[in-house]
Formats: sequence, C-alpha cells, structure tokens
Amino acid sequence: MLGGVALVRANSHTTLRLTFDAARIVSPTVRANAIKEAARIWKRYDVSLLSEDDGQCVAAGATAVTVTIDVGHDPASGATGLGAIEFAADGTPASAIVLNYDAVKRIATSAPFMGLHPALWPAGLREEIVARALGRALAHEIGHYLLRSPHHTSSGLMQARQKGSTLGSPNDHGFELTKTDRERLRVTLAAAAQPACPVVATR
Repeated sequence: MLGGVALVRANSHTTLRLTFDAARIVSPTVRANAIKEAARIWKRYDVSLLSEDDGQCVAAGATAVTVTIDVGHDPASGATGLGAIEFAADGTPASAIVLNYDAVKRIATSAPFMGLHPALWPAGLREEIVARALGRALAHEIGHYLLRSPHHTSSGLMQARQKGSTLGSPNDHGFELTKTDRERLRVTLAAAAQPACPVVATR
C-alpha cells in the first residue's frame, strides 16, 4: 500500500524497548494489535518495537519507552490530543508516552466503516478498529521521540490531526514519514549509540 516510500537505513538496525500499559487498562487483544500496528509502521524505517513479552535479548541499560494508557480525561472535543510526550528545555524528549484511550476510541468510532454505522459494528470489529487507531497514535508519539522533535507536519504520520475514517482504516496511506522527516530520522538514528543487542520500547 505504500509502494515507492523510501526506507531509512541507519548504520545499524534500531530497536526500541516498549513497556506498554503496565496497568493493563486495555484488553490483551487491543494491547497486542496496537503494538503490532505501531511496529508495522516503523518497520519500513528499519526500526523495531519490542515489548517485555517478546523475550528477545535486551542490552543492559538500553533506553526504554514507557507507554501509559490514560482514561477518563476526554472532554468529547475534537481538539483533544490522542497522545502526548514531553520535551525538556534543551529539546530532549522524555522516555514516557501517554495515550488518551477515550479520545482515540471516540474518534476511531466516529465514522462508518465500509458503509456500516459504528452503532452497528460487531464487538470484534470495534475492537479491531480501536486497536489499529491506538497503534497509529502510538506510532505518531514514537515519531516525536525518534525524530527528537515536538513539531508536526501538514501530512503523513506526524500531522497533528487524523480523521476517524483514516485512523481506523485498513489502508495505512497517510501514515508514512514525509521526505523531510525521513532525512531527519536518518540523522537522529545515525547519531544514537546502538547497543550490541536490541533496545525495546514500552507498551
């Protein structure tokens, strides 16, 4: 679906260790599928996302990203962010991401899917769409972390807003990095010291 998108190759493969939803707010299925979606998006840029469940080698002292699921703080406003990551005064991103689950769920279920109104969706379909949207929101915040930038683009993965119909669509067109961001990613990954063994990003 994303033919022609240039891949970023750093000097070595990059792995983020994720600690995802330690409080187990979302269901195991939503958890697994959200991580899978975010990992699929970043794989094309030679970045792997690993969780504590993967059982792969993780270098001692490797950088980990903690992902917290926030619930109960969505004012049902279209202006609500789907996620957040803080930056220090010197521009360094924190290693903690917060995803607003209520906002993701609300927006992802705000548009018909293949002509079917959200109120008529089977439970399995609803869970699938919400998980996909949560994974894309996670991929966006990971973008801020890897790009070392709080800025947004006018299109692609790093744009500030996504429509509900796009956020939950099986078609991932619109969730790629722009040429400028691919170039920035190449620089930031090349500058990062890579451990001998994969680094995981938190769920």
